[in-house]
Amino acid sequence: AGQDEPERFYPTGRRTFARLQPGDPGQAAAQVRLMQALGVHRVYVLDDQDPFEMPLAQLVTGDAQRAGIAVAAHDSISVTPGGSYAGEVEKVLESGAQAVFFAGGAGPGAAGLFKQLHIANPRLSLLGPSAMVSDSFTSPLGAAAGSTYLTTPVLPARMYPRSAQRVLSEYRRSFGAQAESYALYGYEAMSAVLGAIRSAGSHGNDRQAVIDRFFAATHPDSVLGPYSIEADGETTLANYGVDRVVNGRPVFYRAISIR
Repeated sequence: AGQDEPERFYPTGRRTFARLQPGDPGQAAAQVRLMQALGVHRVYVLDDQDPFEMPLAQLVTGDAQRAGIAVAAHDSISVTPGGSYAGEVEKVLESGAQAVFFAGGAGPGAAGLFKQLHIANPRLSLLGPSAMVSDSFTSPLGAAAGSTYLTTPVLPARMYPRSAQRVLSEYRRSFGAQAESYALYGYEAMSAVLGAIRSAGSHGNDRQAVIDRFFAATHPDSVLGPYSIEADGETTLANYGVDRVVNGRPVFYRAISIR
C-alpha cells in the first residue's frame, strides 16, 4: 500500500473493500516469525524508496522490535541496475546484523544488492517480500540464492482443501492448462460476493445490504480454507508461505502461521 492507504480511500471510516490474501500487516508478521525461526536477534531493514514498499519496511521494523528483535537501522536506498552498494553493505557489516530485510521490487538492482551483501558476509540471511518472488530477481542471484528467503501469501496447490483441488482440476479440463494457486483467490472472491448477494435476498440489488452481508459472512468451507473478513477488510487466513531459491527459481520451503 502507498502512504496513508487504504485509510485515505475511506474518509467516513466505513470500509467497502476486503482482500482474501493477507496484506502488509500479515506479511510483516510472517517476516518476523521467519526471523525467529532462523534465530535472528538483530536485523537491518532496507527499502527501495518505493511508496508501495516503504510501509512494509516500517511494519517489519515495528513488529521486529515488539518481538524482541533488535533493529540495527532502517535505511531507504536507491536501487538501480548495476549499482554499487558498498557504503550500505559496510553499514550492515558494522551493525552486527544477522539478517537483512529488504522491502523492494524484483528488478535487477535488488539482485545486485543481495549478491553484494552475500559476498561481504555469506552468513547473512537475506529476506525479501512477495514482490520479489519472480524469476527476474531470483535467476541472477548466484551464490546469494542459498541465503535468500522470500515470503508469499500463495501456497502450493496441495496445501489447499480438497475443494480447491476440484476447482483446479475443472480449470484444467476446461482450458487445457494448469492453473496456479492464484486462480483460487479469484474463484473465492467471486464466490464470496455472489454469496453475499444471495444472503441479502430481496435486497440483493442494494449496495449497502450486500456490503453488510459480505462483512458478516463466515466461510468455513472455502477453497482457501476457513476464513472470515474482519472490520478493516483483512482476511483471517492464517498461513503465509516462505520460498527459497533453487536453480534460479523460487520454490516453496515452508508455511508460517501469522496468527
